[in-house]
Amino acid sequence: MKKFILGAILIIACCFVKATPTFALDYVEVNNFSSLYSALRPQDSAVKLTSNITATGNLFATKGTTLDLNGHTLNMATNVFVILENATILDSSAEKTGKINSNASFAIQIGNSTRAGNLTVESGELYFTGSYGIRVMGGSSLTMDGGSVSAKYFTVYNQGTTTINEGEVRARDDVTIQNYTDAILEINGGKIITDADAQAINMYGSCKATMNGGEIIAMNYSGNGIMMFKDTEFIMNGGKITTIGAAILGNGSVDGDNEGTNAKITITGGDIKATGDTAIYIPQPNGVTTISGGTIEGTTAIEIRAGTLNISGGTLTGTSDTYNVIFNTNGSTTTGAAVAIAQHTTKLPINVLISGGNFTAPTALSFANPLGNSEEDLEKITIEITGGNFDSTSAETITMVEPRKFITGGSFDENIGEFVPDDYVVVEEAGRFVVKSAQSLQPVVTDPEDDESEIAVPNTGSIAKEDQGANLFHIFEPIALWVLMLAVSRKTGKMIAQKITSE
Repeated sequence: MKKFILGAILIIACCFVKATPTFALDYVEVNNFSSLYSALRPQDSAVKLTSNITATGNLFATKGTTLDLNGHTLNMATNVFVILENATILDSSAEKTGKINSNASFAIQIGNSTRAGNLTVESGELYFTGSYGIRVMGGSSLTMDGGSVSAKYFTVYNQGTTTINEGEVRARDDVTIQNYTDAILEINGGKIITDADAQAINMYGSCKATMNGGEIIAMNYSGNGIMMFKDTEFIMNGGKITTIGAAILGNGSVDGDNEGTNAKITITGGDIKATGDTAIYIPQPNGVTTISGGTIEGTTAIEIRAGTLNISGGTLTGTSDTYNVIFNTNGSTTTGAAVAIAQHTTKLPINVLISGGNFTAPTALSFANPLGNSEEDLEKITIEITGGNFDSTSAETITMVEPRKFITGGSFDENIGEFVPDDYVVVEEAGRFVVKSAQSLQPVVTDPEDDESEIAVPNTGSIAKEDQGANLFHIFEPIALWVLMLAVSRKTGKMIAQKITSE
């Protein structure tokens, strides 16, 4: 009876639990183009190469498809491989010698104008000698989980969604990834490399890229990491960008094909390093750059020439040995600063707010006027420092083209009292100069004749030592005590005199 009940329970349980069995793919083995073409096209398929194959026409994956290169080479010549369904390319060989060669433009196209496709590259080498590699049409997707893809330029032309988890995407002669209008790029791992004097990623036309991990590398000539045009957005939460030229840069044009208006940059983490240039260059009109974490290192860490810059965290380092500003209408002007402010030829507003972070360079903050813009133009620039740690390695900690009172907080390695408003003071603490509200340093003394009244000891200077407010109180304390004793003595004497008179 017990066995019967137990069996019944197991049967009932199986009705509510959905098993997910796994099965090995049943591969169709192919050794020529005709059999490969037939195996890919009509049905869900798993195809394995058993020899090298040269294509004599275009290939189409119209159903769910897995193509195993199996250590062999698929020579596409000038033909195109079109993905119109879910497809996976891999190489199961132990030696990982599986390869697809092509010299066609857009050697692999994912989707078309009427139908979406999705391609996952797990392993294998996709080597394209033509100018374009993989084209991801709108609504379609590419996922790199391993392997490598390379072309002369535009190795991935992304108009849909591209996700890079592992593997390598490389361009030999120009831009590696073109992220085009409305496209989405997500980088979680792997490497994106350009071997040319170009950008690893070019962003154009209301598209977005997010970097959570992986590496972007542009270490030949003066290659850049990410170039941003109008209405583009880049978010960096992790990973690493290493370049000789600028790691991230916008465009200062306000009209035409290269307009950079509204480009948005957000950095919350990761490592950014430009060995021969400014790490982040911000000339874009109406752009907003927000930094709350990460490390940023370049000859100047950040230069802003238009738009808004908000920094609340992170470590910014200017690596140049000296501080210098040059005339330049098309590129950066300042070396040797952690943050450089230099209005462009566009003479547009600049707004800089620093509330936290660590800043180290020959000059931690530079406000210069390399183009000789008018005083009226410079009035469009607002600067506010409410926090952060600022250190100079050789020049002034703060270098200003004109006097301004804009520092209401932060810690500095030298006295920056000339930039502090009248209602704020600089306090020396443990060898640092800290900006504080004057009101916050005023101790409160209770009036002995009125328990509800308060008398504030007045501030006596813009620069104070630590605990100076308390020391001031101790100076006045004996005087207050003497006044109190005198008042008590007079009151006591009057009471005694009244008593004698009444007697």
